[in-house]
Amino acid sequence: MEVWPEIEISRVAQQLENVGGYFLMVTEWGASLVQSVRTRGNSDNFLAVYGPAFPEGVKSPWIIDPPNRTAVIYKTPLELLLSTNPEDWFTQPPSDESACIAIHDGAYFVRVNGDRRPDQYFPCYVDVATGEFFQRLPSYGIYVTKWEVCLKRADGTHHPILAVAGNKICGAGGSHVSKISSKNEAKLLS
Repeated sequence: MEVWPEIEISRVAQQLENVGGYFLMVTEWGASLVQSVRTRGNSDNFLAVYGPAFPEGVKSPWIIDPPNRTAVIYKTPLELLLSTNPEDWFTQPPSDESACIAIHDGAYFVRVNGDRRPDQYFPCYVDVATGEFFQRLPSYGIYVTKWEVCLKRADGTHHPILAVAGNKICGAGGSHVSKISSKNEAKLLS
């Protein structure tokens, strides 16, 4: 029997040195797509939790200290698909409740809550390619509020594992986000 996607099971702590790497973290509040991140010049690693599951009181991507949990590592490339609908693009950051991708100087960043307290919000940015953490963008940026993280099959088709439309974040089986399918929108994450 063929199994797709190919995965590896590990512990979160074992994935921290793979800065910029993506995996599913399985916790008591559900499974979420996470990325191992690091602040420039700092050796401390932490996690950016992108969803769809969050701890109680958290509604959008967030930074956490690494818990001792199970990690599911995809051995299949991930891609970031961006909306082509003009209504999903902004020159100013959307409200704090809206998960977004910021684009600056050819780099793509997920906006996350950099405050470790869920009742506070401090916008920060994680580079989707490198896992580098920034407290602010270097200068101007443009923002998109509808995007997906997908596994790419060998035949070139995409299988979403995370779909985002502003403040709605769901897994592959969710119906909150219409499918984004143009191959021209893909940005390789891994």
